[in-house]
Amino acid sequence: MITSLKVMIMKNLAGTSKESRKKKEESIENVLSQLNVPLSFISKWYLRFTLPNCRRGVRAREYTKSITTKAFDYWRRGYRRLGKLMVSEGRLPDEGLVFFLTLDEIYNLLTTRSPGIISRANCRRKIFPTVDKYKFSEIMKGLPKPINDDDESAETYEFVADLTMTGIPVSQGVVKGYARVAVSLEEAANLKPGEILITYYTDIGWSPYFPILSGVVTELGGLISHGAVVSREYGLPCVVGLQGATKRFHTGDYVLLDGKRGILQRLPQPEQ
Repeated sequence: MITSLKVMIMKNLAGTSKESRKKKEESIENVLSQLNVPLSFISKWYLRFTLPNCRRGVRAREYTKSITTKAFDYWRRGYRRLGKLMVSEGRLPDEGLVFFLTLDEIYNLLTTRSPGIISRANCRRKIFPTVDKYKFSEIMKGLPKPINDDDESAETYEFVADLTMTGIPVSQGVVKGYARVAVSLEEAANLKPGEILITYYTDIGWSPYFPILSGVVTELGGLISHGAVVSREYGLPCVVGLQGATKRFHTGDYVLLDGKRGILQRLPQPEQ
């Protein structure tokens, strides 16, 4: 899977290199001329000043994300090394348990031996798969409270042959194809070229799959969310804010995704 994914990414990059160069060379005047709304002289002047700063801001933001991701990777490697050393000294039963300890607990284990700390870490590891699946509202007030899965499962959706949902269009384009509902990276590993991804949200871990997709739908997100930004980079239609899409649509559905109107619609299965 990893090898085939690399090949598809390289083909995509080779095929879009010229388009990327054209995008970079596109002037501000060309961008303004493509707008479908009339602009006053003051508005044009303001946009000529603002647009370059916005471009620099987006580049700086993505660069910061890249550096942060690398920093986390270095920290993770360091803790793995620490975990191996603690196992070799008989302070941990296995190296992976170090990720379920606080810094104070690690310090205490390095200076003394405490079965109680090991027990707490094992409990955290045991409940992690459940906690990792928690979902949260896009906007919260006060202490973050996860959405109750029991309440979600209690909602039953009738199958609607021509189901149509409307969200926020963030990347234009219209495409028809088969849906792939994936709410985790483990499920994303089953993605096939040309499928339309329907998921809860995406982050940098999903980026390698974008070159093989024909469209993206997320329940959470906005104009500058990860899925929206990467979809625009690859020229994929993308609609966000379709709450409940992962429940109402299913893998294998034949759908229409309209990135201009923000519509996701179930269509009849095409004749083979």
